Amino acid sequence: MPPPKRKITIEQFDEDGNGSIDNEELRDAYYKHGKNFKALFDAVDEDGNSSLDREEMGRFFIMIGKSHSDAKNLFRDFDVNGDGKISYSEFNTWLNKEYISKTFNVKQCEQAISNTQREFVHKGEKHEAVLAITEELKVELAKVEAEMVPYRQERNEVVAALSKKRREAAQLRKQMEMINMELHKQHELMKIAMPARRAVSRITLMELGHQKHHTSYAQLPQARRGGAYSSSVGRMNISRSSPLMNAGMMNMSQKASRGGLSKFSGKR
Repeated sequence: MPPPKRKITIEQFDEDGNGSIDNEELRDAYYKHGKNFKALFDAVDEDGNSSLDREEMGRFFIMIGKSHSDAKNLFRDFDVNGDGKISYSEFNTWLNKEYISKTFNVKQCEQAISNTQREFVHKGEKHEAVLAITEELKVELAKVEAEMVPYRQERNEVVAALSKKRREAAQLRKQMEMINMELHKQHELMKIAMPARRAVSRITLMELGHQKHHTSYAQLPQARRGGAYSSSVGRMNISRSSPLMNAGMMNMSQKASRGGLSKFSGKR
């Protein structure tokens, strides 16, 4: 015949041996014994009649850290049907409500906090990786900036040269405008002076014709000219009474009158 099963005592739920059962130990009693408080109920039920009286509940309340003044109120809370005894159902329901349901919400919060912390750690690692990449990019950017310095200097020199050429071009444009204005003035003066030039040209041509006539007359033989040659002046003296002289003077007077020049029609 097997030996009788050893009864579990309430002291066995005091895992740390400090003489009391705290909330964490109550939760362990729930999860380690099939997610119910049956084992704890049997330990509190010292006489084994499947119900807990005030004396047994009083020892239990002291064990979980409640005072004697709280024991009466707590017993009424446990005794839902008011029969003066606490059944397993009433015992399990009250402890489950006070230590498991509320604790479960706390556990959910703790789990959420733990998940959040892990997420923060993961994001922190990513952030550190991003910072490392950023530092590498900063180094590369500094190298590129250093390489661009000569090109920037060349660009500044080209810009300065272009500015100088633009200023020179502007000066040349001003000079061209001044030259064009001067040419325009000269053109206007030419328009005004053109009739006078034409008149002077006609006068010059007439004088040339007069000189040519005298030259051809001077080349005639002395016998035909009927005049005397004066060696002292180096030219021929033609008297007014000479028929050739009279004919020449008449011809010149007619030409002068047609050209509008009165100075050739007077006496010599």
